[in-house]
Amino acid sequence: MKRGKKDQQLKKSIIIFFLFVLLAAAMILKDYMEDREELTKGILRGNQGDASRTEAYTAETEDGFQSEIQVEVMPRESSAEESRKLLEQAKELFEETYLGENPSPDDVDADLVLPEEFLDGKVQAEYEIDPPQFLNTDGQIDHEGMPEDGIVVLLKAVFTCGKQTMEYEIPLHLQPKQLTGKEKIQSDIQQEVEKEEADSRQEQRFQLPAQIDGTAITWKKSPDWDGAYFILAGAIASVCVWRQRTEKEKKRKKDREKELMKDYPHMVMQMSMLMGAGMTAFGAWEKMVRGSGKTGKDRAYLKEMQITYREIKDGCPEGQAYEKFGLRIGLLPYRKFASLLFQNLQKGSGNLRYLLEQEADSVMEERKNAAKKQGEEAGTKMLMPMMLMLVIVLIIIVVPAATSF
Repeated sequence: MKRGKKDQQLKKSIIIFFLFVLLAAAMILKDYMEDREELTKGILRGNQGDASRTEAYTAETEDGFQSEIQVEVMPRESSAEESRKLLEQAKELFEETYLGENPSPDDVDADLVLPEEFLDGKVQAEYEIDPPQFLNTDGQIDHEGMPEDGIVVLLKAVFTCGKQTMEYEIPLHLQPKQLTGKEKIQSDIQQEVEKEEADSRQEQRFQLPAQIDGTAITWKKSPDWDGAYFILAGAIASVCVWRQRTEKEKKRKKDREKELMKDYPHMVMQMSMLMGAGMTAFGAWEKMVRGSGKTGKDRAYLKEMQITYREIKDGCPEGQAYEKFGLRIGLLPYRKFASLLFQNLQKGSGNLRYLLEQEADSVMEERKNAAKKQGEEAGTKMLMPMMLMLVIVLIIIVVPAATSF
């Protein structure tokens, strides 16, 4: 049975390995065929607007000299007719979008839309503005200092496609930003605050204006919430401490269970030997507790046995004390051990020693199987990284060899 499982795992590992090998071979073959097609039919350029790329090729002369050559592959350039069509399309797109939220060129108070390229980069655009004080080449309008009746500027767009260019000019009437009711109040308050601050710079303090245009103003300062970060940091620290304590408790419990399972066969065998020498179950229990001395006082199972021993001495029924012993530990072997002792008291069992020996042998066998299983799992976990390393090594070896043909 075990041999069959090992063979099945080996078969799966071999299949996975060959799948990776086939995948690598397919990728190498694909690249090889693409390279052969490129060398036969010619190097494929990118579309207009794409970035250039650099490819490495090996040149070999008739007398056997070889040299690696770096080739910069520029994108395809459009013909004159194609360039003119693209420029017309870019101009139409510009006319449709450049105004943005503005209603017309004669009434411009919001930012314009001036993209630097059109048609997926096939057409480039540059902008010139005269005068440039109130409009940037990125379309942003600066309203500060603009005359109340606005100003007329000339926007010139230069579209470029390959070696062809096209210019487009349009006059724009920039208007001061029309403030809404709330925006105007905010602007007036801002201006009054700046005036008060400027007029009192020789004084130690200055007062915020109490009213604007006859309207009273109440001032409040936005609260500083930096202290709230300490609350957040405290909450995070509390959670971390709580998690650390929980993890320590889990680790302590796990270590205790490992220790109990490790000591279980020894405890059962010792109990079996003492009962085989003629002692009762309680007599053997007492002997083990009293004989633990300093060497075994820290063992978890002996501490639990001492608790059970004191309970029996204090008047607790022996069978009930054994049951409580199994429940306190909670592990299945110990509960089974307690059940055997309880049944021995209730019904009597002449072969209790034999049953205990069987239980100890069974636990030892289970421990051996668990150790073997852990070893097999560790080997399986190492299999995938080893396979990946092997595939990488194969690629490093095969790809340069295939590309050298």
